[in-house]
Amino acid sequence: MVENTAATNAIPLPSWRSTAGELTGLFELPRLGLELRRLLREPPGDGSTVFVLPGFGADDRSTWPLRQFLTRLGYDARGWSLGANRADPAAIEAIGDLAHETSQQLGAPVSLVGWS
Repeated sequence: MVENTAATNAIPLPSWRSTAGELTGLFELPRLGLELRRLLREPPGDGSTVFVLPGFGADDRSTWPLRQFLTRLGYDARGWSLGANRADPAAIEAIGDLAHETSQQLGAPVSLVGWS
């Protein structure tokens, strides 16, 4: 008999309280406007590649503002292109492989930035 490994390796979903806590991020948007002047004075980037990983349950759309900011600073900011982050071990391995392959192609290290 074949064991159902998907069921035995399942990652539990976060509690309702945890999920609701993520909605507080909506209140961060006005604060971003207050910090904009300071953010625009950040030192320029060095052109290195940065992969921005979305928080649990989110996808690349949620990291768009941060990627735009990093690009504006001069980094090569990229999304992870793996759909919604479900903390799937295969996706985690895939981003590791992508970072390694990109680093090998460029001959330079890459950075991983997580946004939660």
